[in-house]
Amino acid sequence: MQTRSRSSNSPTNSASGDDLPTRKHAFWSRAEEAKLLETLFENKKDMNHLAFKDQTFAMVVAEIAGLREKGPVKNVKMCRLKWTNICISLYMCYLYPNVYELAEEGI
Repeated sequence: MQTRSRSSNSPTNSASGDDLPTRKHAFWSRAEEAKLLETLFENKKDMNHLAFKDQTFAMVVAEIAGLREKGPVKNVKMCRLKWTNICISLYMCYLYPNVYELAEEGI
């Protein structure tokens, strides 16, 4: 069953020949990242099963609105993805604390 018309107005990635919509890359400044973390930690009481609610990410969007340097305006989905990526990075640092030493040794 087709749920969406092929003649939609969304842009496509015609250079690669597929019909996937193009996406704008979100650039995060250090100030935006810091404000994201600050706002989330200030509202950690609003966590739901180890995840923040959309209302909390909406607060982040409002807080970082004036800090944007370039790229698209951040939305709830972008903030949630940034938080997820930060968590993954921290977890990888926990799992592999000596990753730079291993890379220097060629392992």
